[in-house]
Amino acid sequence: MNGTGSVAPGHIWALGASISGTFSMVMARYIGRYETNALVQVFYPNLAIFVTMSMAMPFVWKSLPMADLALVVAYAGFLFAVRWVLVVALRMLVAYAVTPLMTLQFVWMAFIGAFAFGEVPGLNTLVGVVIVIASGMLLVWDQFAPEYQKIKLPKLLDRFETDP
Repeated sequence: MNGTGSVAPGHIWALGASISGTFSMVMARYIGRYETNALVQVFYPNLAIFVTMSMAMPFVWKSLPMADLALVVAYAGFLFAVRWVLVVALRMLVAYAVTPLMTLQFVWMAFIGAFAFGEVPGLNTLVGVVIVIASGMLLVWDQFAPEYQKIKLPKLLDRFETDP
């Protein structure tokens, strides 16, 4: 199918998740200017999610084996820690240094899908992986290259700043 006929509800949910995730990162960066305690930025949103999902849980709960429950708890702890590190990074580093690290997760998803689940990535996924890796390498090179080797932007772009 071509066009919008192939759009399913999952696509809409994914679009909403990417928009809300982006909004979350922008707000974490903004709040990080005024709030130095990154744990507050991570704890209270996660507490709100916990309370909201606890209200929905009685309607969808299915018992889990203890091993699966342990994996869920480990995943939640890992996700909490990663979010905390991300909030600290967004506060301390310039935006163009943090965002390539966030997009690197898509490269890992492609590799994990290929090696753990046997999913062969399509050409568009491989092109995306190359773009993500190349943009990260370009940013690293631009930071460490001598001044005469750096990329010169057109004068029109000189007035745009990535950080205030």
